[in-house]
Amino acid sequence: MIIREFRNEDADAVSQIIVENLETINIRDYSKEFIDVLVEYKSPEKLLESAEKCDALVAVENGSIIGVIMLYNNRITNMFVHIRMHGRNVGRSLLERLERLAEKRGIGKLTVDSSITAVGFYTKCGYEIIRKVNKPFCGIENVVFEMIKTL
Repeated sequence: MIIREFRNEDADAVSQIIVENLETINIRDYSKEFIDVLVEYKSPEKLLESAEKCDALVAVENGSIIGVIMLYNNRITNMFVHIRMHGRNVGRSLLERLERLAEKRGIGKLTVDSSITAVGFYTKCGYEIIRKVNKPFCGIENVVFEMIKTL
């Protein structure tokens, strides 16, 4: 597995990974209505817009993208791993690489609005819950956990 910067041509594959996770895994913790709205915001076009404003990394294995993570200022966003690669340290590798990048930039703390689904993962990686928050997105209530890690 290699980790490299996101490229524009990665947008379709990254979108597919995110949508599959939302519709298969995150649906266990969130309403279908909310997941459907999120899916609209994870289109290749929207991901290209996001990637222009932040640092974006992808994990690649055998020529296929298997994970993504983005850093906007000191906030982690769009952290997803291909479903068949869950539990194989892809997410941890992406997160550790992003943390090193943040440290090089002089960022001392990283934050993430973790989904209910990902709280356990971030906790295992040393992130602490600040608080549970109801955060509306496009008018739909949803729960996230604000988390932080000092680097």
